[in-house]
Amino acid sequence: MKFGGLQFGNKLGGWTIINQPATSLPEDLASADLTILGIKYEPIWLVGKQIVNGTNYMLVCKVTRTTRENKPFIAVVIINFPPGSIGGKGASVVSVIEDADLVEGVPLEEGENLKEYFEEVTDQLKGVGFTSLVYVGYKITKGKNYYVIAEARTMYPDAEPYAVIVEFNVFQKNATLVSIERLE
Repeated sequence: MKFGGLQFGNKLGGWTIINQPATSLPEDLASADLTILGIKYEPIWLVGKQIVNGTNYMLVCKVTRTTRENKPFIAVVIINFPPGSIGGKGASVVSVIEDADLVEGVPLEEGENLKEYFEEVTDQLKGVGFTSLVYVGYKITKGKNYYVIAEARTMYPDAEPYAVIVEFNVFQKNATLVSIERLE
């Protein structure tokens, strides 16, 4: 899959980037019951996988608590399937990322902060709030175009969140929004 000319499908920080909709999940992941300890993880997008003591999958999920407060939110969830897992048995949540610092592994010049650039370009948009979740890559253009998966939420009561990939350009320490694409 391509976003703005960036070809996903290579490795990033030990992760094999897959980048595909949840309608095309690998069999073990598709057959797994992802309600774990009273929390339902509904996959929207498969970001990638990593082989470590079984297989870790990085998913963008709609997360809903089946107990207590059940206001859904979008998060990046890392789920581990142990070696020999069949049909998703033994799956466990390794990490839930609700708001990312966006600094690890990001190729920035000294004194630059990707999260500040992300907030600069998304704060200009009216009527929608964005929360950064995970940095997925960049391409070199006139400057660099960065790709960040984020939660978007229309600013009205009880609005359902949705997942997007935000592409923005940084050139000479100036950030400009390039595109926002909904992940479905």
